[in-house]
Amino acid sequence: MFFYKKYIPPTPTPSDADNNEIKQTETNNLNSETLGAKTSKLFEHPSLASERLSIIILGAFMFGLYMVFTQRIFFNFFFVFLRKIPLEFSAPDAAFMLSMTQFGYAISLLLGAFIALKVSPRNMIIASTLMCFVCEILMYFATNNRVLLWIGGVGFGYGMAGLPASILAFFDTLMPLTNQAGAVFILITGILNAFVPYLVGFKLESFPLVLIYSGLVGLGAAFAAFVAINVIVIKSQRKLNVSNCS
Repeated sequence: MFFYKKYIPPTPTPSDADNNEIKQTETNNLNSETLGAKTSKLFEHPSLASERLSIIILGAFMFGLYMVFTQRIFFNFFFVFLRKIPLEFSAPDAAFMLSMTQFGYAISLLLGAFIALKVSPRNMIIASTLMCFVCEILMYFATNNRVLLWIGGVGFGYGMAGLPASILAFFDTLMPLTNQAGAVFILITGILNAFVPYLVGFKLESFPLVLIYSGLVGLGAAFAAFVAINVIVIKSQRKLNVSNCS
């Protein structure tokens, strides 16, 4: 029969094809709406372009200030700080204390992975910053008290560990972290990292408390950027609500 007459499969009627196309379109639209509801973020909205740029710049300064003024400066110069304060730590004691602050840092990184499942990035930033502030103040008044200095040093290492990851997670809740935004983060951090450690190291030998002062200044400036970001978020949400109502 095959050689007698070639088999031609039946073609769907126009009505069937149209129905299938309509169903497929409705399914795609439904999937797109569902996916958009899950992934849409505040500063992806086209009307918030200027606010988005402000968030990127403030977020980059916030990230860079935390990275340079807390982690880089502290771990680079804490050993020298311990040797120059009135307590005059011996080299082995200073090295041991520095290693313990790094141990607290590592433990905080480990625990932070579990804490992040229960605590929002915004709250983690607030808690970590407050802990770092308290520990900096303890170290300021502990130049003649080893116990307070141990508490402040180890606590500071514990408090600052989760800040970079929390900042990036907080930023990701507002907008996608694109290549362009990441480049701004790296640029600002690199600029701060180019001259701030040099300035601190230049004064550290003659004035050890410059390590504490620089840490407090960096934490204060970074937290001010964090507050400014939250203010922009609140105003942007109100702006969108007003535009939607109108």
